[in-house]
Amino acid sequence: MHDYEILILNEDHHPSAQVEMMEASDASAIRSAMRIANGRDIEVWRDLDCVYRTPRAAAPGSGQSAAA
Repeated sequence: MHDYEILILNEDHHPSAQVEMMEASDASAIRSAMRIANGRDIEVWRDLDCVYRTPRAAAPGSGQSAAA
């Protein structure tokens, strides 16, 4: 069993809630985190290693410059 920290992120991808749990593997921790977060973005940490992060959707126009 490993200790995991789950961060549930707000719309700005800043932590809005934290849950600590023990799970047998990274995969089971990620599944539990997704169930707890209920569709919200998450990060799953094992010690100092981030083992999963919800991919951040690119905002419209981010990284692209408009033709002037």
